[in-house]
Amino acid sequence: MQDAPFQTVKNALLSGNATPSLTSSLLEALWKEGDSAEYNEYDIKCVAAVLYAAGTESMSTTLTAFIQAMVLHPDVYTKTQQELDRIVGGSRLPNLTDRASLPYVENVLKELYRAMTRDETIFSDPERFLPERFMSYGVDGTKGEEQAIDPRGIVFGFGRRYAKSDSICPGRQFADSSLWLAVATIAAALNICKATGPDGATIIPVPAFPSGSIRHVADFQCVIRPRSQAIEGGLLSPAWMEEW
Repeated sequence: MQDAPFQTVKNALLSGNATPSLTSSLLEALWKEGDSAEYNEYDIKCVAAVLYAAGTESMSTTLTAFIQAMVLHPDVYTKTQQELDRIVGGSRLPNLTDRASLPYVENVLKELYRAMTRDETIFSDPERFLPERFMSYGVDGTKGEEQAIDPRGIVFGFGRRYAKSDSICPGRQFADSSLWLAVATIAAALNICKATGPDGATIIPVPAFPSGSIRHVADFQCVIRPRSQAIEGGLLSPAWMEEW
């Protein structure tokens, strides 16, 4: 996990066809600084490997949990898509500059974080998936919990003071931004709904998280389709991927 990816990037840099990345940027800086650099290739290799190991599993698990939550709560997904359609439109996908203008998407992500907790003294009705708990009033006029705390202080620190402590997840801003962008992009591009069994009955997923070093969402069935022909035609094209 350390050596092969690092060597691939290094070889690409030496041949002049490297894709910009953390590893390539650090290597270029190291070669430029030479003996005055305070780090070496081994340091770069370890940093890149740690970032990958720390973020890959937790990212995929969180996004799988998001998809399952949207299957179980189609009303929340509809509100999320409506806000994206209203603010971003259908001619492009959302990006991080849109984040401040998409409060409901923001609160869906907060509720996804919050759903790991079950303490009724902190979050009322904890078994309910309710993004409105972080809003004074929801998009449908539902009264929210104006004083609901930001769950990022819990999930990225568990007990530490999120805003003022450095002794918590060092990649929290990157992870949070990446998750927000993934959630917003999924909602903008894809329709998600319950699957139908061979007997014609609707399949309702039962949330389950088997024990392990990382608790993944148990396998479940759903239907995922592109929201438009434009998405279907462009989603996997090289030009679209490069632009995004």
